[in-house]
Amino acid sequence: MSDKLYTIGEVSHIMGISVQMLRNYCNVGIITPAYIDEKSGYRYFTRDQFHYIDRTRYLLKCGFSLKEIANLFQQNDISLLIGLLKEKKAEKLNTIKAAVETVSILDWYQEYFLSSISKDEDPSYFVKHIPERTLVAVQCDERYQYDDFYYLWGDIRNSEELKNVKYKRQFVTVLDYAALLDHRLARKYIGMLSVDPLHLASKHIVAIPDGDYYCFRAPILSDNWDIQIIHMIVDGKPTPRIVVAEELENNLKDFKNSLYEVQILF
Repeated sequence: MSDKLYTIGEVSHIMGISVQMLRNYCNVGIITPAYIDEKSGYRYFTRDQFHYIDRTRYLLKCGFSLKEIANLFQQNDISLLIGLLKEKKAEKLNTIKAAVETVSILDWYQEYFLSSISKDEDPSYFVKHIPERTLVAVQCDERYQYDDFYYLWGDIRNSEELKNVKYKRQFVTVLDYAALLDHRLARKYIGMLSVDPLHLASKHIVAIPDGDYYCFRAPILSDNWDIQIIHMIVDGKPTPRIVVAEELENNLKDFKNSLYEVQILF
């Protein structure tokens, strides 16, 4: 062991670490000063203690707390360290996974609003292929009132079977076809699409099938849209398998005049 003693300031300079952090190392028991001057209270360290400081900094970068590191040094158990390293790796991988999922949601939400502000009501319709989607929704019977949505939706998404589901924040409605032909808005289901497919047997889950949908955009919550486009689409075709309406928000305060993309699958 080296006989030379170093002040805390010298150790701070040599190791590139703040004096306050070195004091923290001492306070939790990671390192113990080799000598403390009784009169001044100054702490002195040996060169051999640099090793503990360097390893501590490395373990901090690996996600360990100072208390965890102090316990490791006290236990001096490599098997314990290996197990904790495995746990820290799993934690970081979960963090990365969550970050990737968040980035994906950010991309979707950005595209959603970009699409919303660029899509105007158009008297024509178009056909597009849409993959299968999973809708988690409130079932709307004759007693359903729109003001009840969040109350009912809260019970559904906080239920034990669905509490971990991630959603795309967009209102999606399954419409009553006959009512729509009559220029009335009658909902069968209203809710939000899950980010990932769900394979659960639940009355709150609606599988919206894959297919080529006939689509048009209109402010269907208001009375000021041209019903003729519906008749243009359905003329000579069988009864649709499903009619879906996806909200296209272009205003963060007034949702009642938002456009909807109505999607009809025959």
